[in-house]
Parts: sequence; C-alpha cells; structure tokens
Amino acid sequence: MAANPPENELTDLFGYLSLDSREDVKSLALEYLLGLTGSVDGIKFIENNLKLVEKVIELTSEKSQGVQKDACVFLLNASASQIVARKLENLNTFELILPQIVDKDCIFADKAAMLLSNLTRSEQGCELCLKSVEKTPQYSLKKIFDVLCNEKYNEHVELHHLATFLSNMSRLKVVRMLVLDKVGDLMQKLSPYVGFQKSVVRRKGIVGIIRNCCFEYGRFQSTE
Repeated sequence: MAANPPENELTDLFGYLSLDSREDVKSLALEYLLGLTGSVDGIKFIENNLKLVEKVIELTSEKSQGVQKDACVFLLNASASQIVARKLENLNTFELILPQIVDKDCIFADKAAMLLSNLTRSEQGCELCLKSVEKTPQYSLKKIFDVLCNEKYNEHVELHHLATFLSNMSRLKVVRMLVLDKVGDLMQKLSPYVGFQKSVVRRKGIVGIIRNCCFEYGRFQSTE
C-alpha cells in the first residue's frame, strides 16, 4: 500500500481490520499501520483517518494474542499524538485495556500499562478512566495497585509503567484518598519502592503518587 492510500484502498483497509477477517489478514493490516506510526506523515495520516483507530480498538478483544499485541502497540505508538490520545480517551479504550493489566498471562501487559499512562496525561483522561473503572469493579484501582505492589504478578512482564499510570491517576482526590485509607495499607505497600533500584520508571511513579498524596495534609492533622 502507498503511504497515503487512495479512498478505495483505505476502504479495503477498514475491511481487513474487521474482527471477521482472517487472522493473517488482520496481522498484515496491523503491520502496515505500525509502519505508519514511525513517521510524522504517517501519524498525520492516522490523525486524519481516526476511523482506523476505532477499528484497531476492536482488535484488542481479538482471540489471538498476536493480533491483540499488535493492536495495543499501534494504539500506544499513535497515542503519542494528542489528537489520537483524545480520541482514545473518549472511546471504550480504558475498559478494553484494564483487563489486560490484571491478566497474569498477558504477554503485552507492559504495552497496555504504557498506553494507560499516555491516556491519563491529562486530567480529563484520568476522569474518563475513573468512570471506566467504576463500570468494571473487577478491574478496580485497588486491584491495579495490588498488581503494582506484586513484582511477580505476571512472569512475562515487569509492569513498571503501572506506577506512571497510577501517579497520573493520583491527581484525582478519590485516588489519593484510596492510597491514604488505612484499611488498605496502600501507602505502607508503596513506601519501600521509593528506593527501588531496578527501575527508574517505577521509582519515579511511586514517588509521584506519594508526592500527590501529600496535598491531602488534612489526613495527617491531629483530631485532638
């Protein structure tokens, strides 16, 4: 396909990205799209054809983990564009990506965590993510925090970027209150990672969460 395919080829591409298409056809279409994310012109093309993004989101629920992974990597790469990121925030992306984080056998959960991090760079993204979490209690933020605090949760990936995602989310008061809730002991679980040497990403993310929670100074004031 050309770098900027004509209308008829673009229509064919939409068809290749259908859940009903053969797995090898979907893989080839995703391979082409992944190539586009490597150039400024390619990203601009994606921004001008956001219907492609909607089709790829559908493929994150594909049975084949290979197709799921390529779809997630495409969305991750494309989300570097604010235009694409805003589109993803307003679609069903969070509800589709969160299950991949808590799946202990997901081989591309790192990519999913990075995508969540990209989509929560804005406060609007955090608010939309929170709404998705409220719809899917089995993928609650408490569960995501528990995954972060268990380094051996998924033997295939390291999930360091979950710390960045949760640091972004901790800009919301409801998330800070969750961390500070004594019943869950989340602050106690997070504190040892302040000096975590294996990953700068995880360490900075944890520090960001704790720093944001410091704004809730009223939680530490004496009631006497």
